[in-house]
Amino acid sequence: MIERYITAARGPDLDVMIVFNKADLGIEKEAADDIQNYRELGYQVFLTSTLTGQGLEEVKESLKYKSSVLAGSSGVGKSSLVNAICRSNVKTAEVSDST
Repeated sequence: MIERYITAARGPDLDVMIVFNKADLGIEKEAADDIQNYRELGYQVFLTSTLTGQGLEEVKESLKYKSSVLAGSSGVGKSSLVNAICRSNVKTAEVSDST
């Protein structure tokens, strides 16, 4: 799925940043390998946690003075990330077991 987002975002005036949220839940080996691969391809990759604050300042600095699009599957923490970075209050809830 992430490759689809990257392909859609690639363009001459666009920078792609990859943010793995919920890092406090742990990073599985497969995800750790993917992170390294994306970094080797030249993408900025961030590990964040809205619960612990990990990586939030780095992401915030990278977004500064830019228009941005945030994309991801349901339940990955997009709204929580926006709330933490922008100090807004987008409504969030627990992810259901079916999701």
